Amino acid sequence: MKLEHLIIILGLSFAGSDVFSQNTHPAKKVIRSFDAASQRNVDVIASGNMDDAVPCPPEYTNVISNTNLFTPDEQKTLNEILVDYCQVTTNSGPPGSVLVSYEAWPLRVYWGTNWQWVARFQFTNVDLLDEVRPGGDMLRHKVRNKNGDGFDLNIIPNMPSDSGFGGGDGPEYWFQQIKHGVKDGLSVEVTHGYRCVQWMRYSNGMAVDKWLQWAPYGSKLILWAKFKEPYDISRYQNK
Repeated sequence: MKLEHLIIILGLSFAGSDVFSQNTHPAKKVIRSFDAASQRNVDVIASGNMDDAVPCPPEYTNVISNTNLFTPDEQKTLNEILVDYCQVTTNSGPPGSVLVSYEAWPLRVYWGTNWQWVARFQFTNVDLLDEVRPGGDMLRHKVRNKNGDGFDLNIIPNMPSDSGFGGGDGPEYWFQQIKHGVKDGLSVEVTHGYRCVQWMRYSNGMAVDKWLQWAPYGSKLILWAKFKEPYDISRYQNK
């Protein structure tokens, strides 16, 4: 056999072994609905598909009392939401606030312009203004101080027990901490007042740490991702 033929055969053999290795190596999981190429520094254990759900580790039990997910101050804040905001209307604000304005503002919708009532409540003991907008059964709160620090809160005071997340009737809310006008801190969705549906953290508008999303009743995680570096969710979400 000529030397050049032997070299070609050996080259094909090595190439074939590389192809076999690539075909048998499991594909990297990525978060569904986000650009796959942007997730090089994201470790995904569960991708957001119910068929891909994994058992929830005890340290991630999805309740507000879990100190692995919430600091004592965060637990206090979330528990106070149930006390301070479940009874709020556009006529009656949270405790320690007074109504300073109530007016209609234009809201752009696809068929033109709609008008929405906005109530503003000024807290008397701290530098915070709460803008409240109705949305069906939900009230949307934008709470800020003069520096742009505060939080966003969307709350449904009474979520029916047949909503699919387990537990009895109770409030459901979405809470996002804001610093200097951008997402910064805890971002969480809570149903029935105590059970997490989603958990995230942000730093200067970027997702950090991890992203957890629980299946109904919390026995499994349908999304579990770890961010090795800050991740720009608003940029890479598929539209």
